[in-house]
Formats: sequence, structure tokens, C-alpha cells
Amino acid sequence: MLERSLYHYREVGLLFLRLTVGIIFLIHGYDKIFQGDGLGGTAKQFSELGFFFPLLFAWLVAWGELIGGGFLLIGLLTRECSLYLAVIMVGAIWTVHFSNGFFIANKGYEYNLALIGACLCLLFSGGGTGSLDKVIFPRARWTFISDPSKVRLEPPEHPFD
Repeated sequence: MLERSLYHYREVGLLFLRLTVGIIFLIHGYDKIFQGDGLGGTAKQFSELGFFFPLLFAWLVAWGELIGGGFLLIGLLTRECSLYLAVIMVGAIWTVHFSNGFFIANKGYEYNLALIGACLCLLFSGGGTGSLDKVIFPRARWTFISDPSKVRLEPPEHPFD
């Protein structure tokens, strides 16, 4: 029942996801750059984690989160930003959170994994309704299917031959 009534609004779900994830990353990036000890403090944390070029990585992560989150908010380069932000979250899990286990209460990777899932959803689905991608790039820029007319969704006639 809900499938029929909400089918035409599926793009709105992507809008809400894009806005939510964009706000999260925008605020985290802003925090890394302008709050506390700023970018220097973020670089110090990266240095303590053993990064070889802590200032470079702090700059890439902090500005990537700030700009990527902002771009997600307006729906600009949604897929590219989602991929970049998902890679940042994989790095956060790898370097900080994995050793603490799953649950966020123990500083685990639960939250980062949820953000990776959200970013992957946006990567594969696009920005949805209201994204600038649909205005600037009205035709699909890339897809995993080269010729959609050749896609067959029915099972083969003899699946076990």
C-alpha cells in the first residue's frame, strides 16, 4: 500500500538524505577548521595518529568535509562528494574507531558506518529532487549500465542448465 502511494516521491527521500548528510559533514568540517585549536589542532591529532603529513591530511579531511557537506546541501557534484566523504569515513574507521569496537558509546565505528551507507546511497542514486546536479547536468553523467534497453529483469528460461 505504501509502495503505491509513495512511489512518485522516492526522489524526496534522496533530498532528505542529502540534506541530513550534508549538514552533518558541513558542521564537522567547520568544527575541524574554525573551532577549538582549528586546523592546527586537527593536524596535531593526525600527527598523534601517526600520519606522515598531518597538516596535509588535516587540510584534505577538514576542507573536504566542509566543502563536500556544503555541496551535498545544494546538490552539486553529489556523487563525487559522496564518494570522497565515504573514503574519509573509511579512513576514520581504519585509523581511529575500529579498535574501539562497533558501538559509538565506546567511540566505535557505528556512526561512521552509517555515514558510509548514506554516502553510498547518494553515490549510486544521485541527489534527488532539488539538486543542482539536475539543473546543471540534465542528462545522466555516468551509470553502471551502458545500454539500459538491454537490461533483462526476468529470470533465465533454464536457470540450472
